[in-house]
Amino acid sequence: MEIDSKTNTAIENLINWAKQNDIPKSKFPRDAKELINLRELDFSSLNLLYLPEEIWVLKELKILNLFFNSLKDLPDSIGELKELEVLNVSDNKLRRLPETIGKLEKLEVFDLVFNEIEELPDEIGDLKELRVLNLSENNLTFLPSSIQRLKKLKILNISNNNIKELPEEITKLVKLERLIINDNLISSLPNNIQDLTQLKEFNTQNNQLSESTTKMAQDLVH
Repeated sequence: MEIDSKTNTAIENLINWAKQNDIPKSKFPRDAKELINLRELDFSSLNLLYLPEEIWVLKELKILNLFFNSLKDLPDSIGELKELEVLNVSDNKLRRLPETIGKLEKLEVFDLVFNEIEELPDEIGDLKELRVLNLSENNLTFLPSSIQRLKKLKILNISNNNIKELPEEITKLVKLERLIINDNLISSLPNNIQDLTQLKEFNTQNNQLSESTTKMAQDLVH
């Protein structure tokens, strides 16, 4: 397959960025055809300060690991990685997510542990295939109501944030098996929390819940 000039220029820019950041060829090939067919990319522990916009060219990627870098944001073009199923951006310095994150319609696992995120975009609800969302150890104060659209979500971890209440819409996530909300500022639970009938783990420790509410939460676990 011929590579068009726009794609070729983007690949050249990506390769130059990789060289500038001393990314070894074992982690990031320098061959254009090999790059555009990559299914998995491991950029963990490389002290990266940013991810270039040209990342869009890696359209076959299914797994992208950016664990333990110094990223402050993600490029808007990350939404072009339509085949992505696993995205790990844990242990970075992210403060926000681009609205284009909602275009990752095949994403199943999204790991954001240990960042500085204060707010999620409403588009997070567009991740219709998402099974695992880990937001532990961030600076969140609330969850958007759009989270109710994550109908396939099985694991939600929002521990160690500054969340004061759970949105009522969270009770729409009827496939949830693990709901981890410990170490927040939560003082009550949604009225219809009992609708979460598949729960196998519900960690509510170190919040501001009454003893009776804590017991009720534990009674929901099967």
